[in-house]
Amino acid sequence: MPEPALTIADLVQEIQTEAAALRKAHGISAILPTQPQVEALAALPQTNRSAQSDGTNRAGIPSLLYKTVHPGEGELRSHRGQIGRLVIFVKKALRQLLRPVLDRQASFNQALIQSLEAQNQRLRDHEQQIQALRRTAELGATIPSSLDFNYAAFEERYRGSPEHVREIQTRYRDYFCKPEDGPVLDLGCGRGEFLELLQEKAVPCFGVDLAEEAVAQAQSHGLQVERRDLLEALEACAADSLGGIVSFQVIEHLPLWMITKILRLAKEKLRPGGILILETVNVASLYTHANAFTMDPTHALALHPLALQLMVEDAQFGSAQISYSGEVPAEDRMQTIGVSPELAENFHRLNTLLFSPQDYAIIAKA
Repeated sequence: MPEPALTIADLVQEIQTEAAALRKAHGISAILPTQPQVEALAALPQTNRSAQSDGTNRAGIPSLLYKTVHPGEGELRSHRGQIGRLVIFVKKALRQLLRPVLDRQASFNQALIQSLEAQNQRLRDHEQQIQALRRTAELGATIPSSLDFNYAAFEERYRGSPEHVREIQTRYRDYFCKPEDGPVLDLGCGRGEFLELLQEKAVPCFGVDLAEEAVAQAQSHGLQVERRDLLEALEACAADSLGGIVSFQVIEHLPLWMITKILRLAKEKLRPGGILILETVNVASLYTHANAFTMDPTHALALHPLALQLMVEDAQFGSAQISYSGEVPAEDRMQTIGVSPELAENFHRLNTLLFSPQDYAIIAKA
């Protein structure tokens, strides 16, 4: 049967049909990119595919544009028999006529890609700035600037001597009695008093702190201590690699989001049965508010014992107990000698509210 006569209208219709199929498959045109443009597009984040209301999936704009940044010379074909070569010839001629249109479209697409890449770079720059500001906030929250506050002198006077701190922290040493209980990470280890207690029992241990003077003092005693951000130190530890994580009088200096992240990381880095000890100021004692907590101008967050206990439990620790310490001296409390039993009971209630222990620790097992 002879083929139907060839007309320009038929050829145009055939080209339009093929073009529609290409647009449906690849976007607004079927144009292949150059290699540098492919590499540039690869650096762009691809928009996640998301289900549309019609049940179909639509890719992000960058993934569609990569085919449209440069006019290609794709192979032209025809399904016609004897006159197929003529059809292809006519298609090539028509494509040459359409080349200016394709070039303009390709130029627009490439400009759009460059704009998207520039916007993406701005977003990356802003993200880095935010991270830098966050790190600066952490530094400011954990160690005050020596330009406006001499924290080392403040701590020496009101925190106490190394011998005094060692005596206070001895109560926690029994949780790590033998070498296999380690390694123990001390977050905000300061001069390293607790690390020294652990070394006496040959328990592997190391610590981090942001106070340069304290770190130097700890290192001078042969302790494994480095000046490092608390979160960075935790993140660097392998999962299930630690036998203990301790932190004494540190979390009250930190923002809430950071404490929450520390708890989540602690659960991840402690092996099953590992011990978490977080000691902080007992703000449930009004005596403490008038003294230890408000005296230190670098304290950032008042954490009630029950609130911190709940946070630790929410971090999926198996148990979380509250241990109080730092009893208020008897001479500072209300005296009940020589008063009626009824009045003594009221004094007891007031003493509990006003003069509760000054510190507490959350002790939890992973």
